[in-house]
Amino acid sequence: MSGAGMNGTGMNGTGDGLQWFRVADPGDLDDGRVRTVVAGHRSLALTRVGDRYSALDNRCPHQGGPLGEGSIENGWLRCPGTATTTTR
Repeated sequence: MSGAGMNGTGMNGTGDGLQWFRVADPGDLDDGRVRTVVAGHRSLALTRVGDRYSALDNRCPHQGGPLGEGSIENGWLRCPGTATTTTR
């Protein structure tokens, strides 16, 4: 799995100062699933819908709950505490 925050190579060589981290390997996350991962000092919710992976802050903007403990419903990430749809 490659992408922002996922390849573990340190600086990405573009001079923009972004640091990348390996948080999972392809196949680690089943389709339609979400889990909590850590990149550096940040807790993220990693999601997979089909062949698309996304990583976002693990804190629900409504109640502050852990999105990594939520679920994917019809392609949307649902917060575990409030059942609020967060992102697609």
